[in-house]
Amino acid sequence: MKRFLTGILFLAALNLYASGPDHKKYRPTIQDLDRAIESSSEYQAVRENRIASKKKALEKTADTDSLFWGYADLFNEYSFYQVDSALAYSFAMQQLAEGMDDPYKKLLARLNVIEEYIQEGMYVDAKELLEDIPRASVPDNLLESYYYKFNALYEALSDYALNPRQKQAYQQKEFAYKDSISIVSPGNYYISSALLFAEGKTEQALNLLLDTYNKMLPTDRSIGPTAYVISRYYKRIGMREEEKRYLIASSISDIQCAVKEYLSLRRLAEILYEEGDIHRAHKYIMQCLADARFCNARLREIQVSQIYPVLESAYQQRLHSHVLLLSCLIAAIFILLVVTFIFLRKNKRQERALDEANRKLSEASPIKNVFISNLLLECITRIDQLDSYRKALNKKALAGDKAGVFKELRSFTFVEEQRTGFFNTFDSIFLQIVPTFIDSVNKLLKADSRFTYKGRSLSTELRILALIKLGITDSDRIASILKYSKATVYSYRSRMRMKAIDPESFEKNVAKIRTI
Repeated sequence: MKRFLTGILFLAALNLYASGPDHKKYRPTIQDLDRAIESSSEYQAVRENRIASKKKALEKTADTDSLFWGYADLFNEYSFYQVDSALAYSFAMQQLAEGMDDPYKKLLARLNVIEEYIQEGMYVDAKELLEDIPRASVPDNLLESYYYKFNALYEALSDYALNPRQKQAYQQKEFAYKDSISIVSPGNYYISSALLFAEGKTEQALNLLLDTYNKMLPTDRSIGPTAYVISRYYKRIGMREEEKRYLIASSISDIQCAVKEYLSLRRLAEILYEEGDIHRAHKYIMQCLADARFCNARLREIQVSQIYPVLESAYQQRLHSHVLLLSCLIAAIFILLVVTFIFLRKNKRQERALDEANRKLSEASPIKNVFISNLLLECITRIDQLDSYRKALNKKALAGDKAGVFKELRSFTFVEEQRTGFFNTFDSIFLQIVPTFIDSVNKLLKADSRFTYKGRSLSTELRILALIKLGITDSDRIASILKYSKATVYSYRSRMRMKAIDPESFEKNVAKIRTI
């Protein structure tokens, strides 16, 4: 298990395997996870209120000893929630301890600093601080925590080691410290299961964890890390469905406890992506990214960012495919409705009305053809450009150019180019259908407010009027299409009416401008 478990499992009830009632098995579904994510802000508010209450109580504390333990309490609240704040309180503990003649408090504060360094990925600093602590100076009641820090450090180093020999050396040290923990804490089910698994006793290791898990209540904070360890064991033996089941339970526990530094949801998103559930995978990875940023867990943010471009590209491709299909269906339905309307009216109108309807249909057909054909071409072009952008990002990612990937992801250039291209296409199509549009609008305006013709492009005011001509009159919809605020669109429309010869009927007259 990784750094996430180091602090949590140490603080959790490590002796649940030995005692406690046999509760009904906790087996939440993925729908339960969806509901938990929707309520994540409520769980976060509970934690924020608890932290605020403790901070307020601490303001009234003058006694140095009480202040130290108040800082320790806030450190525990911020650990795995906001790394920077947890580190700040560990430094505050360290500063207070320096003025106190209490070796225990000094060591506890230093171990807390080390824990946050490991979470931050500051392995060199953590290693220097740990090795600077003489083993003989560690009291018995801090010995387990001391060994845990070494265990977490070498777990992390072995995870990120590229050299096989170096990786093996780190793993040997990791298990040496696991042995030390098992000696000072023989009831530690996580360590016991890890040692059994290393000895090849997979079934015994898994049964130990499952027995422990099944004795926990759904509200037990230990469910999150314990379920994650179980999922990792199932992953190693190739049982994908069981791995997913325990990842779901772990993710729900993390969200309900307002933990922001976690691994379960990210791994679950990877599995769902591989299974083709792109929508959920994208939703979960976005939650992971948001929580990593909130937590200031930069290492987690980097890890999430490695899979984010792949998921985002797949999600956008799926979304654009749906948009294209929906556009085609809408066009087909629209044509069907028009045809149906014409046939219904054909039996009720006089010959002159029928001739008029046929004339309008013949006029409308080229317009529809232009709209539909250009719409299809535009959608296909945008999809091809998105695919090219995805391939470019993928090449950079495969080449290890993380800086280049992050630079591209932070840049709005691609989006702006797509938006500009869309507007240019819209202007061109619209002026094909309504070639006299600018001249017709000018006839409705006062002489000193008329537009100057500028090739095949429209100004912002003319685009708004073009949308009104197409029947889109709601300011919210216009703002959404043009990517302006509603207030900006309203301001443009108001100014145009003031420039009109007949302000009251101006937009109605724009809508009546004839097409080809």
